[in-house]
Amino acid sequence: MSGVIDAPHKSMSSTVSDKIPEIGSLSMTFLVIEAEKHYAKIGFKPASVGKRLGVPAGWLTVDPAKIDDLGDSPYSYDGETDPLGARQLLGTSTDIERTGDGAFTGTADLSDIAASHPVLDEEEIASLGAKAKKVPFSATVDTATGKLAKVTVTMPSGGKVKGGTCTLAYSGYGSTEAPAAPTEPRKANATVYSMLNG
Repeated sequence: MSGVIDAPHKSMSSTVSDKIPEIGSLSMTFLVIEAEKHYAKIGFKPASVGKRLGVPAGWLTVDPAKIDDLGDSPYSYDGETDPLGARQLLGTSTDIERTGDGAFTGTADLSDIAASHPVLDEEEIASLGAKAKKVPFSATVDTATGKLAKVTVTMPSGGKVKGGTCTLAYSGYGSTEAPAAPTEPRKANATVYSMLNG
């Protein structure tokens, strides 16, 4: 997943990509402009898959009223400066240690924030039991700007959670081109809404 936020103008774009067995790959880009205008772009490789499914190419206008559970969708952005919740996660730690120039390690209590965190699944975190209270992470700060550059969380295995690592990387503070509304987008059709709500 990758994305760009322009918090002062309540604009954001995010892209997720995945491989689909025996078909190819799929990418979905969600775009919010000024918290009120919503767009999507869905791409397939090979492109013939999209044509066969009836998914229009290019940018599409999305009606938020047709999105199930809008508040939990990528279209709920309203100017947050930390939509992935890194600050909230780091704030649960009481044992952060400096390990180098701009480098830190610690443990996070995910059980303390699971209910309100924008990314964590409360039910999955609860299934970890006591393991959720001491989840290791490392963080890197850009020493030139003093801003957070990367957070890597090492999730334990247990319950409904498969162990692994999750990395959040941040860059381009103040220099990345802001998201802009596309020109002449088409309207999303029923097939698109089915995918967005799937």
